[in-house]
Amino acid sequence: MRALGITALAISDDHPNCNVLVTVPGTDAYTSFGDAQIAARDALPENDIIERLPTIGHAYRSSAW
Repeated sequence: MRALGITALAISDDHPNCNVLVTVPGTDAYTSFGDAQIAARDALPENDIIERLPTIGHAYRSSAW
């Protein structure tokens, strides 16, 4: 919202369902964060536990940056 030059209070005044406008971007980011980790995990064979764990960690770190 800062990039748009508006505040959460301004959104609540202008939009009847401001809660959705504030929470959906965060939910989408959290979902894509998890999806990146799952995709990294699933790129390796299921029985390769030793490599899957660090791969998930690397995906976590890459998504966070």
